[in-house]
Amino acid sequence: MSLSTLSLRRFLYVSELAPAMPSTVVGQILRQSRERNHRLKLSGALLFDGERFCQLLEGDPDTTQALMRRIERDPRHCRVQLLLDTPRPAPRMMTQWQCGYGDHDAFDAAAAGDPEQAAHAFLKLLPACDLSS
Repeated sequence: MSLSTLSLRRFLYVSELAPAMPSTVVGQILRQSRERNHRLKLSGALLFDGERFCQLLEGDPDTTQALMRRIERDPRHCRVQLLLDTPRPAPRMMTQWQCGYGDHDAFDAAAAGDPEQAAHAFLKLLPACDLSS
């Protein structure tokens, strides 16, 4: 079994930028995500549409669980809604970490339906987004 299929936990969530936060905080979140997720060997993507975040996180179960709890407590986020939580061995959906901007209509598609469909809808919207590693 390859390292990418051992003990994988996958989260998909949406949240909103907290009302009191200046727009400059988004760049800070993107920079911190790139650095931390690379260091923690997490893969996935973080998208922002001007108001909302949608993020897929994959990696070590303990690491991803701790990061998800941290995001839920982060004052820069509000109305965090967990769409998917899969704690099982599985191949990664993403091989690297990416951040970028996406269309808000696509976020609505990712938030609809059952959890597995939400993850696949999220992956389908990535090619239309402005992404960087």
